Amino acid sequence: MKKLLKYTIYILIGLILALVIAAYLFSGQLEDRVKTEINKQVNATVDFKDLDISFIKSFPNIGISLDSLTVDGIGEFEGKRLVAIEELIFNVDLSTIFKSEGPIGVNSFILENPTIDILVNKDGKANYDITKPSESDEAGGIDLNLKRYEINNGVLNYNDLSSGMSISIDDLDHSGKGDFTKNIFDLDTETSISQLAPRLNGVQAFSALDINLDSDIKVDLDQSKYELVNALLSVNDLKLKTDGSVIIGDNSTALDLVFTTFENDIKSFVSL
Repeated sequence: MKKLLKYTIYILIGLILALVIAAYLFSGQLEDRVKTEINKQVNATVDFKDLDISFIKSFPNIGISLDSLTVDGIGEFEGKRLVAIEELIFNVDLSTIFKSEGPIGVNSFILENPTIDILVNKDGKANYDITKPSESDEAGGIDLNLKRYEINNGVLNYNDLSSGMSISIDDLDHSGKGDFTKNIFDLDTETSISQLAPRLNGVQAFSALDINLDSDIKVDLDQSKYELVNALLSVNDLKLKTDGSVIIGDNSTALDLVFTTFENDIKSFVSL
C-alpha cells in the first residue's frame, strides 16, 4: 500500500512537471497563433505584451493570460484607442489550441481592469464596429463557446459626437453565466456600477449614480430580444424590481419595462 501511494505521488509530480514544461515550450508558438487569429477577425490593431499559459489550473482545458492587451482603431479612427486591458484571461478548449487550422474554442474569459473608450463620430459611425464579416469557408478564427464571463474594476467612456451625449462609468463589475452556444438561453447576471455620469453637450445631466443590478435574462438571439424577470435594481438608495423586455432592431430599440418600488422612504428618493 505504501509503495502504491509513493508511486502515485511520483506520477502526479511527473505530470505536473510535464504540464509546466509544456506551457513553457509552447508559449511562443501560442502567442503568434493568438495574435494572428484575433487580428484576422477585426478591423483594428490588437496587441499585447506577454502571454502566459497554464495547464494546471484549467485542466483538462488550458488557461491563457494576455497582459496589457490593447485594441487601436484604424482608418478614420486612427490613433483612437478602443480598449486597454491590464489582463485578459481565457479558458480554452485544449483540443483546439494547437491545431494549425480551425477555430480556437473559448469557454470563458475574465477582463481585469479594462478601460473601454467608445466613440461615435459626427456621421454616426462607431469605433467599436470592428468585426469583419464572417466567411463560412474561412478556416481559423475564435469560437466563443462561452459559459461564463467577468469584468472586474472596469472603466467605460462613451462619447457620441452625433448627438452630444456622453457617459462615463467607473468601477464597473459585471459577470454573466449562461450557454452562449445556444440561440435561446437563460443568462444569470450581476452588475455593480459606481459613479455613472451622463452629460449632454458637456453639461452633466444629473448627479453621478451608483447602480446595482441582479437579473436573470431570457436571451433570444434569433429575435434580438432580452427579457428581464424579477430583476432587482438599486439606484443609489432607491430599490426597484424590474420586469419586461428589450428588443434591439436594425435602426431602433424597443423598451417594454415595468419598475415596481419596494417600501422606499423619502430619503431613498432624495438620494437620486
